Amino acid sequence: MGRSDGDDSWATLANVVAHDRGLAADLSPLSVDGTVNSLQMLTAGDETHDEVNAWLESYVSRPHPDLGRRGPVCPFVAPAVAAGTVFFAAYRFDGEPSLERMTDALEEALRCFQLLAWQEKKGDLASLIVAFPDLAQDDWHLIDDGHSANKTRFVEAGCMIGQFHPACDEPAAHNAAFPVNRAPIPLMVIRHVASHDILFLDESPHWVEHFGEWLTRRGVSLNHPAYRQRFEQVRRRFAP
Repeated sequence: MGRSDGDDSWATLANVVAHDRGLAADLSPLSVDGTVNSLQMLTAGDETHDEVNAWLESYVSRPHPDLGRRGPVCPFVAPAVAAGTVFFAAYRFDGEPSLERMTDALEEALRCFQLLAWQEKKGDLASLIVAFPDLAQDDWHLIDDGHSANKTRFVEAGCMIGQFHPACDEPAAHNAAFPVNRAPIPLMVIRHVASHDILFLDESPHWVEHFGEWLTRRGVSLNHPAYRQRFEQVRRRFAP
């Protein structure tokens, strides 16, 4: 089958990656035959890119009095930006948005992230921010619904996915009264699992199992007392 229209967006990604990272990327096999690939990589100067980047700088990379702990909202953003491993993309639905279409979008984004992270020397810091700039307010719930429906898929792949939008009620890990995941436009953020993620993976025995496998596979020790204690607690809770 010939190249789909969507291959153009993957070709754009290949060119951006090759130019900015000095890498050779052939992403055309990632396009699904017969479908329009709607994930488009963004670079500085694009309106959506610049709006999201400003949010990273003014909010995510800085402390917040309601966060419930010291440090920035996300302590990994500044190092990742400095390392050049934060990638920006936009997804525009072809037709009426739905949970099924959101799942398709996230699957496409996961494949994109895996390729980008694999090619990065500092892959542990890699993240892909996927904006949904055309998603109407009445459809913002698809960000939350898509996150809930697909989190297990991402955890199984060794990744985390976070949901953000202007009315997101997801609470901060250290202050349940603070809706930390507010963003100016609807977003999903993909990154690799990290040791602190036990704070977000303690609600499912399946997630805890995969977190434990990740620790073993990567040879990671939970040196932070709070993370180690939480992991031990949830393992006992889900023990047969």
